[in-house]
Amino acid sequence: MDQSVPQIARDACLREVQRTTNNPDQIITEMLYSEANSQVTIGVGPDRAPWQCTVSNSGIVARVMSMTNEGPL
Repeated sequence: MDQSVPQIARDACLREVQRTTNNPDQIITEMLYSEANSQVTIGVGPDRAPWQCTVSNSGIVARVMSMTNEGPL
């Protein structure tokens, strides 16, 4: 896990994923640092459903999306 991702970016992702899922049971499972935008993967709920967050290093969330395979729609 890349510890270079600033704490402000991690916290912003956790807040946004909690707001989106309405579930406070979260853990960061992966982080990738980039000068442009970092990526944080968060496991949500008891099954740790994966959510991906793209965030600036100053804490502005650009995108949050579920990484769960929903099968054919």
